[in-house]
Amino acid sequence: RVLSRLKGIANHIKQPILKDKLGWDLMQQLIDANGGTQTPGIVNQAIMELGATYCAPSGSGVDENDPLREFYLSTKLGNAIADASKHPDSIREFVRTSHRQHSCKLCDPSGISDVFSEISTKIGDEIGETGENNSPSERKTEMYLRARMTAHAAFPTNPPKKTKREDVRAVAVLEFVTNTAERKWLMVRRPSSGLLAGQWEFPSHCVSSEQGKVKAVKKSVRSNVINELLEDII
Repeated sequence: RVLSRLKGIANHIKQPILKDKLGWDLMQQLIDANGGTQTPGIVNQAIMELGATYCAPSGSGVDENDPLREFYLSTKLGNAIADASKHPDSIREFVRTSHRQHSCKLCDPSGISDVFSEISTKIGDEIGETGENNSPSERKTEMYLRARMTAHAAFPTNPPKKTKREDVRAVAVLEFVTNTAERKWLMVRRPSSGLLAGQWEFPSHCVSSEQGKVKAVKKSVRSNVINELLEDII
């Protein structure tokens, strides 16, 4: 998160190229600063502390006590977009140009245009909310402050949401009553690996499995699957 905001990286922090590859190169640049006199462990600890405090997900990027406040590219982008807010066409052209000439390996292919579109839209909304009773200079100061905070919050981008899989299962609940009226239930153990590995459950069979919302299964299909399941059990 800290690196994304410092460098304006339009990608999510779980992306391997940032987390496992080029992110290390960026950290090395911080360690090599000031002639390479920095201790790697101390730099790492400092970045972790900043990520948990001033540069947390809710961090504003404008806190006077934040030692990185003057170095965030995220807030500088907010200022630039606020400058261009008077000319919306210039923002749209920049977004089109950045997307067409995309060459940053760290950024998501659509990350730059997505981030700039999000920032410019939110800044446009914020401009309309600045206090009407304030003087022009006060409104301008507030507008740029909101622009910096809005842009800062746009980095890093949100990771893509995985589509959940939904299963429809036919379950056989078999009860056995002994001569002494003791009730027993047939249970089977799940496979030794995977979801709920090794746990006990009622016998079941998957009727339908789909990514996203599963479609309704016809009653006849459910009945056939249950009959086949019972035949296998009995």
